[in-house]
Amino acid sequence: MMEKMQEDYWEKGTQSRKSKEQSFKVNVEITMQRMNHNYQDLHVLQWRTGCEIDESNGTVKFLRGISEYSYEDQIFSPSMMKTCAGVAPVQEGGKYTKKQNGIMVAILNQYTKGYLEKECVDWLTKFMEYGKETLRNHSAPDVYTFATKSVRDPKKLILTCMATGFYPKDVEMGLTWFPTSIPEHVLTSSGVR
Repeated sequence: MMEKMQEDYWEKGTQSRKSKEQSFKVNVEITMQRMNHNYQDLHVLQWRTGCEIDESNGTVKFLRGISEYSYEDQIFSPSMMKTCAGVAPVQEGGKYTKKQNGIMVAILNQYTKGYLEKECVDWLTKFMEYGKETLRNHSAPDVYTFATKSVRDPKKLILTCMATGFYPKDVEMGLTWFPTSIPEHVLTSSGVR
Protein backbone atom coordinates (compact mmCIF):
# COMPACT_ATOMS: atom_id res chain seq x y z
CA MET A 1 0.00 0.00 0.00
CA MET A 2 2.80 2.42 0.87
CA GLU A 3 4.29 1.91 -2.59
CA LYS A 4 0.99 2.23 -4.45
CA MET A 5 -0.91 5.03 -2.75
CA GLN A 6 -0.33 8.75 -3.16
CA GLU A 7 2.10 10.28 -0.71
CA ASP A 8 -0.62 12.06 1.28
CA TYR A 9 -3.02 9.06 1.32
CA TRP A 10 -2.38 8.07 4.94
CA GLU A 11 -2.50 11.65 6.22
CA LYS A 12 -5.77 12.41 4.40
CA GLY A 13 -7.23 9.06 5.49
CA THR A 14 -6.29 9.71 9.12
CA GLN A 15 -7.87 13.16 9.03
CA SER A 16 -11.01 11.72 7.44
CA ARG A 17 -11.32 9.08 10.20
CA LYS A 18 -10.75 11.71 12.91
CA SER A 19 -13.53 13.79 11.39
CA LYS A 20 -15.78 10.72 11.28
CA GLU A 21 -14.91 10.05 14.93
CA GLN A 22 -16.14 13.53 15.90
CA SER A 23 -19.33 12.98 13.92
CA PHE A 24 -19.86 9.65 15.68
CA LYS A 25 -19.43 11.27 19.12
CA VAL A 26 -22.12 13.82 18.29
CA ASN A 27 -24.43 11.15 16.87
CA VAL A 28 -23.98 8.91 19.91
CA GLU A 29 -24.89 11.78 22.22
CA ILE A 30 -27.98 12.69 20.18
CA THR A 31 -29.07 9.06 20.02
CA MET A 32 -28.48 8.58 23.76
CA GLN A 33 -30.66 11.62 24.50
CA ARG A 34 -33.44 10.38 22.24
CA MET A 35 -33.33 6.94 23.86
CA ASN A 36 -33.06 8.38 27.39
CA HIS A 37 -29.79 6.52 28.00
CA ASN A 38 -27.37 7.59 30.69
CA TYR A 39 -23.66 8.40 30.39
CA GLN A 40 -22.48 5.82 32.92
CA ASP A 41 -23.05 2.87 30.58
CA LEU A 42 -21.11 1.99 27.46
CA HIS A 43 -23.03 2.71 24.25
CA VAL A 44 -22.00 1.60 20.78
CA LEU A 45 -22.72 3.24 17.43
CA GLN A 46 -21.49 1.28 14.41
CA TRP A 47 -21.31 2.07 10.71
CA ARG A 48 -21.03 -0.54 7.98
CA THR A 49 -20.50 0.43 4.38
CA GLY A 50 -19.44 -1.38 1.24
CA CYS A 51 -20.19 -2.26 -2.35
CA GLU A 52 -20.38 -5.35 -4.49
CA ILE A 53 -19.25 -5.38 -8.12
CA ASP A 54 -19.22 -7.71 -11.12
CA GLU A 55 -16.17 -7.93 -13.36
CA SER A 56 -17.20 -10.96 -15.41
CA ASN A 57 -17.13 -9.38 -18.89
CA GLY A 58 -14.04 -7.22 -18.42
CA THR A 59 -15.88 -4.13 -17.26
CA VAL A 60 -16.70 -3.17 -13.70
CA LYS A 61 -20.42 -3.06 -12.94
CA PHE A 62 -21.90 -1.89 -9.62
CA LEU A 63 -24.29 -4.54 -8.26
CA ARG A 64 -25.33 -3.29 -4.83
CA GLY A 65 -24.17 -1.28 -1.88
CA ILE A 66 -24.84 -0.94 1.81
CA SER A 67 -24.48 1.91 4.24
CA GLU A 68 -25.95 1.05 7.58
CA TYR A 69 -25.78 2.44 11.10
CA SER A 70 -26.69 0.58 14.25
CA TYR A 71 -26.95 1.68 17.86
CA GLU A 72 -26.81 -0.94 20.60
CA ASP A 73 -27.12 -3.66 17.93
CA GLN A 74 -30.34 -2.18 16.54
CA ILE A 75 -30.26 -0.87 13.00
CA PHE A 76 -31.83 2.57 13.13
CA SER A 77 -31.05 4.07 9.73
CA PRO A 78 -30.76 1.44 7.03
CA SER A 79 -29.72 2.70 3.64
CA MET A 80 -29.59 -0.38 1.48
CA MET A 81 -29.81 0.15 -2.23
CA LYS A 82 -29.31 -1.23 -5.70
CA THR A 83 -28.39 0.61 -8.86
CA CYS A 84 -31.05 3.13 -9.88
CA ALA A 85 -33.14 2.27 -6.81
CA GLY A 86 -34.08 4.60 -4.00
CA VAL A 87 -32.53 4.26 -0.59
CA ALA A 88 -34.70 3.31 2.36
CA PRO A 89 -35.57 6.31 4.55
CA VAL A 90 -34.34 6.82 8.08
CA GLN A 91 -36.85 5.66 10.65
CA GLU A 92 -38.64 8.54 12.27
CA GLY A 93 -38.14 9.42 15.87
CA GLY A 94 -36.91 12.03 18.24
CA LYS A 95 -37.28 15.75 17.66
CA TYR A 96 -37.20 15.80 13.86
CA THR A 97 -40.39 16.62 12.02
CA LYS A 98 -41.46 14.53 9.07
CA LYS A 99 -40.49 17.34 6.64
CA GLN A 100 -37.02 17.85 8.18
CA ASN A 101 -36.47 14.10 8.22
CA GLY A 102 -37.51 13.85 4.56
CA ILE A 103 -35.11 16.61 3.46
CA MET A 104 -32.22 15.13 5.43
CA VAL A 105 -32.96 11.66 4.12
CA ALA A 106 -33.02 12.88 0.51
CA ILE A 107 -29.65 14.64 0.91
CA LEU A 108 -28.09 11.69 2.73
CA ASN A 109 -29.47 9.21 0.20
CA GLN A 110 -28.08 11.17 -2.75
CA TYR A 111 -24.64 11.43 -1.13
CA THR A 112 -24.68 7.75 -0.10
CA LYS A 113 -25.80 6.59 -3.55
CA GLY A 114 -23.00 8.58 -5.20
CA TYR A 115 -20.41 7.31 -2.72
CA LEU A 116 -21.41 3.66 -3.10
CA GLU A 117 -21.76 3.66 -6.89
CA LYS A 118 -18.62 5.67 -7.65
CA GLU A 119 -16.07 6.15 -4.86
CA CYS A 120 -16.59 2.77 -3.20
CA VAL A 121 -16.34 0.99 -6.57
CA ASP A 122 -13.18 2.96 -7.47
CA TRP A 123 -11.49 2.05 -4.16
CA LEU A 124 -12.60 -1.58 -4.33
CA THR A 125 -11.26 -2.09 -7.87
CA LYS A 126 -8.01 -0.31 -6.96
CA PHE A 127 -7.46 -2.48 -3.86
CA MET A 128 -8.41 -5.65 -5.75
CA GLU A 129 -5.81 -4.84 -8.40
CA TYR A 130 -3.15 -4.34 -5.71
CA GLY A 131 -4.17 -7.69 -4.23
CA LYS A 132 -3.87 -9.42 -7.60
CA GLU A 133 -0.33 -8.10 -7.96
CA THR A 134 0.58 -9.41 -4.52
CA LEU A 135 -0.97 -12.81 -5.22
CA ARG A 136 0.86 -13.12 -8.54
CA ASN A 137 4.13 -12.69 -6.65
CA HIS A 138 3.38 -15.51 -4.19
CA SER A 139 4.86 -18.94 -4.68
CA ALA A 140 2.86 -22.16 -4.84
CA PRO A 141 1.64 -23.60 -1.51
CA ASP A 142 3.90 -25.85 0.52
CA VAL A 143 2.64 -29.44 0.29
CA TYR A 144 3.51 -32.18 2.78
CA THR A 145 2.64 -35.87 2.47
CA PHE A 146 2.93 -38.63 5.05
CA ALA A 147 2.28 -42.37 4.93
CA THR A 148 1.67 -44.33 8.13
CA LYS A 149 0.48 -47.88 8.76
CA SER A 150 -3.15 -48.20 9.74
CA VAL A 151 -3.69 -49.19 13.37
CA ARG A 152 -6.80 -51.20 12.41
CA ASP A 153 -5.26 -53.04 9.48
CA PRO A 154 -1.42 -53.20 9.29
CA LYS A 155 -1.67 -54.18 5.59
CA LYS A 156 -3.12 -50.73 4.80
CA LEU A 157 -1.54 -47.29 4.75
CA ILE A 158 -2.99 -43.98 5.84
CA LEU A 159 -1.92 -41.24 3.47
CA THR A 160 -1.93 -37.67 4.75
CA CYS A 161 -1.55 -34.63 2.55
CA MET A 162 -1.32 -31.09 3.90
CA ALA A 163 -1.07 -27.88 1.88
CA THR A 164 -0.22 -24.59 3.56
CA GLY A 165 0.64 -21.03 2.61
CA PHE A 166 -2.01 -20.58 -0.09
CA TYR A 167 -4.51 -17.81 -0.72
CA PRO A 168 -7.46 -17.50 -1.18
CA LYS A 169 -8.83 -20.14 1.16
CA ASP A 170 -10.99 -21.78 -1.53
CA VAL A 171 -8.84 -24.62 -2.74
CA GLU A 172 -9.54 -28.01 -4.24
CA MET A 173 -7.24 -30.88 -3.42
CA GLY A 174 -7.20 -34.38 -4.77
CA LEU A 175 -5.03 -37.46 -4.30
CA THR A 176 -3.95 -39.69 -7.16
CA TRP A 177 -2.07 -42.94 -7.19
CA PHE A 178 -0.17 -42.74 -10.43
CA PRO A 179 -2.75 -41.88 -13.11
CA THR A 180 -5.80 -42.96 -11.06
CA SER A 181 -7.71 -40.71 -8.67
CA ILE A 182 -8.37 -42.16 -5.24
CA PRO A 183 -12.14 -42.66 -4.77
CA GLU A 184 -13.99 -40.08 -2.64
CA HIS A 185 -15.47 -42.71 -0.28
CA VAL A 186 -12.03 -43.63 1.12
CA LEU A 187 -10.96 -40.02 1.69
CA THR A 188 -11.55 -37.88 4.76
CA SER A 189 -10.77 -34.21 5.15
CA SER A 190 -10.32 -31.87 8.08
CA GLY A 191 -11.21 -29.02 5.72
CA VAL A 192 -9.54 -25.67 5.45
CA ARG A 193 -8.35 -24.41 8.83
